[in-house]
Amino acid sequence: RKATASDLLEVRRAVRTAVGDWVERGEVARNQQPLFDAQLGRALHQSLQILPADAAHAGTWSFLTLVLLPDVAVTRFPDLPDERGLGIKRERNVLSRAWMRWEALGSALLDGNPALGEDELVGLLERTAVARNRALVRELANAVLGYDGEMARSAYARELYKLVRRRTGPLMLDLLSPEELNELVRCEAARLG
Repeated sequence: RKATASDLLEVRRAVRTAVGDWVERGEVARNQQPLFDAQLGRALHQSLQILPADAAHAGTWSFLTLVLLPDVAVTRFPDLPDERGLGIKRERNVLSRAWMRWEALGSALLDGNPALGEDELVGLLERTAVARNRALVRELANAVLGYDGEMARSAYARELYKLVRRRTGPLMLDLLSPEELNELVRCEAARLG
């Protein structure tokens, strides 16, 4: 159905409730960016109640970013380059990427100490071979969040993602059960030590 003015105001209220403290301060400290993005994604996901197919439309995100929530957008990206404000590249738009991350990972975005970082999330969600398989994304996120080795976690994540992406050529990962995906990620993680 077509969104009403009341629907849009409810989305704005929900988002401002979730990230309003940052918006009032006018900035998001670097170490708080993952939390801001997760809170934003959760608020958008819950308040929009939009189907992924509808979320694929660039105009949706351009409108939400530039008309309904410009204050939120510039709080996260003060210079708001076009790719962050317009919805043309959905994985780059400030609101779209937060929504997509919550859609794919949900509360896992709030897990971990530290939470998943920007490089770890980009590797998970902006590489088509991995991102199209939500169960695989979750398995990889869990492996990264559970990592407790000597290598820096972001370096570990990059290497693990590479190993798994190499398996997408000869193996149709979309057909694997959750248990088989778990085993695949565990085996590849074990190769890294």
